[in-house]
This record gives sequence, C-alpha cells and structure tokens, in this order.
Amino acid sequence: MVGTTSTSAGTTARAALRLSSRQVAYHLRRKGRNTLARRFPGAYERRIDQIARAVPRLDPAAIDDVGRSMARAVSPFYVDEYVSSIDDAARGTFTFFGQRVKFGGPAAVDWHHQVDAENDFHLWRMKLGHMGVICPMLIVGDDQHLTAVGELIGSYRARASFGTPGCFSSYWFPYSVSHRILALLAGYVLATDQGRVADELRHDLEEFLAYNVGFLLDNVEHELKNNHVERNLAALVFYFSCVGEIPARLRRRLDVEVRKIIHACVLPDGLIVERSAMYQGLTVMSLDIFARATLLSHDTRELARAAHERAVGAWRTMTHPDGEIALFNDSWFAEVPRVASLALPEGEGPGLLPDAGYARLESTGVFVLMDAGPIGPTWNPGHGHADFLSIEVDVDGKRLLVDPGTYQYSSGQRRAFERAARSHNGPAVPGVEPVDY
Repeated sequence: MVGTTSTSAGTTARAALRLSSRQVAYHLRRKGRNTLARRFPGAYERRIDQIARAVPRLDPAAIDDVGRSMARAVSPFYVDEYVSSIDDAARGTFTFFGQRVKFGGPAAVDWHHQVDAENDFHLWRMKLGHMGVICPMLIVGDDQHLTAVGELIGSYRARASFGTPGCFSSYWFPYSVSHRILALLAGYVLATDQGRVADELRHDLEEFLAYNVGFLLDNVEHELKNNHVERNLAALVFYFSCVGEIPARLRRRLDVEVRKIIHACVLPDGLIVERSAMYQGLTVMSLDIFARATLLSHDTRELARAAHERAVGAWRTMTHPDGEIALFNDSWFAEVPRVASLALPEGEGPGLLPDAGYARLESTGVFVLMDAGPIGPTWNPGHGHADFLSIEVDVDGKRLLVDPGTYQYSSGQRRAFERAARSHNGPAVPGVEPVDY
C-alpha cells in the first residue's frame, strides 16, 4: 500500500509540473466546488440560480440570420447521431455504446444511472446528460416527441442534483452542459423558426437553457483547456448570439478567451493539438460558430475563419476513402458526422500535416495514414495514445490495418490496453510501455 501511494503521489507531482499556474488554480477551484456543492447542494443551487437570473433570455425576435445560420451548422452534429433514436427517447429508452437502458418513460429518467461496463468515468451517463436527442425531437418530432422534450427537461431539473457524488463528471460536467446547450439551442432556434414549439415548451426551454448557461459561465474548464474550453466557449458564443444586448464585459471576456483557445489548441496545419480526428470534427463546429459570431471582434472572427478553413482540410486528411475518420488517439465512429455530409468548403485535405505529425499516402487501391507526432499537448495529453510511428492501411477500399480506437474512458485494463504501444500498428518492445498514464 505504501508503494502504491508513493507511486500515485509521484505521478500526480509529475503531472502537476506540466500545468500552468492558471490550470493549477482552476483544478483547486474545481475540487473545492465538488466538495462544497456535494455537502451544501442547496447553497450551490442558489448560487447558480443567482447567476442564471442575470443571463439574458432567448428572444425569438432577436434571433437573426447569424443565429439561424449557427443553428443550421450545429444541428447536424446531433441530428445525424440521434434522429433514429427519437422514438425510443419518447418512451424513456436510451442506447449509448451498445448499452440499452429502459427507464419506463421520459419523466422517469435516472440521470445518475450507471452501466456495469464503466468504472470511474461514466461516459454513458455523460452522453445521456448531453441531451443530444432533443435536437432532432424538436426539429422533426411530432407532438409525442415534443411532449417528451418537456418531460425530459422536467425530469432533469427534479433529479439532477448537485449533491449526488459524481454529478460533476457526468450530467453536470461542464463539457456535457456545453453539448446540452448546443443541441437544445440549435433545436430551439430551428423549431421556433418553423413555429413548431408551443409557448409553454418554449418558455421551459428558455429557462432551462439560461440555467445551463449560468452554470457554464461559472465553470469554464480552464483547468483542462483543450477541446473542453473550446466546447464551453462555442456554447456560450452561440447562446449569446441569440439574445439581445449582452454586457460589454462579457463580450470582451468571450472575445479574449476565444482568441486564446484558438491560438493554444489549433495547430498551424489545422489539426487540433489533441490530434484526434473525432474531436477534430467538433473543433470544426466550434470554429464555424466563432467565425459567424458578430458579438466577437472582427479580428477574432477572421482568426476563426482562417482556422476553420485549415481545420476542414485537416479533417479531410484524417478521413479514409470510406468516409469514416481515422481512429488514432481517442476516437470512435458516429460521434461526429462524416465530413462529406456537412455543408463545408470543398477541396481535398493536404497530404501532410507537419505540425500534427500525420502523413497521408494514396495510390491505386492503397491508402495509408502514418503517425509520427507527439502524444498530445504537454499540459494535458489525456486523449493521447502511445501510437508513435503507427499506421492505418486500406486496400481496395477495405480497412486492413486498423487502429483500435477507444472503447471506454474509465481507468482499468481495457483503457490501458487501448492506449498501449503494443495495441497499435507501430514499433513496440515486449513488456515495455513508453508512456506512464
């Protein structure tokens, strides 16, 4: 036990040395929040209520062509994944990662449900908390689906307590809250524009979104940086693009933080610093929002526009001829739409991504992607795998050498195996792993 504790403390110390002082401060703040909110959930809820009351409410009359264009750009990221699930969701049944759970109705959803396949990091519950299925329910659902949307929101407000252990790593994880805002807001804008949402449901959506925005304003994930902050900011910029006037101080804050995250996390060749083709798709969505947002300064929008153009090309580079993404690092299919299915600038991706360390070669009947890049950003390589000099190969349109991708995020043998050098198509020494996670 002493040896285990010493090793854990040493690993923690080495990890902490990689962090900026700002990240350390936010890590400590997060730990304090987790402890105090669990002990005094009513007090923390009152805090978020107070912040949310100051959040401007959505106003359909204030949503202009910019807000509608954002909604059209965002909605495919949720409609493509969830449109086939809206009937199940209306009955309170949800399937993520092959795990199907029947709650008995949308009003009976247990937002803290645990599946046996997961340990300490509950990705199933996090996906449930995204509420991505509500986007297509609002846009293409019938009266049954719209009724279920109201019941899901009501169930969440009644059951998703701040006092439940683990809530801040699942349904109140700021990353989950960001997806929830993006999905519900895109659905709200498009459905309201079509006159599909009754006044009562529209009011419930407006209040629920304002509460989530209030929570997110207080919990931007600067401790994790990377795609988390990018997703947080995308949700906030989208929301505040759909209201009337916003405080000048908040406008300046968003402008500064958007510039910072683009510079920090989008490499010059267009790939994100975490080097995952799956997360690249989400970055393309975020950059699209930033580039459209008139609440941001001209210079920031131009920075985002140029980064978006490069990011689309890099995403195409990391896409196989079958239309699906490469699986290097933390990736899996169906989390993002295929790049070819989105209304994005035309063109081929470059064959070489020198900053990310990927190269793409194609010849008659043969396709190869090669990885010679770092495991990830030094401050947080959490999505990286030990796949240096690994390759993915297709022959005659079929995948032949395949990266294992990612099955789960929970710590344990399966996660360690998926990230290990011995699991990838590159050099490995038996019994030796080059990375200590």
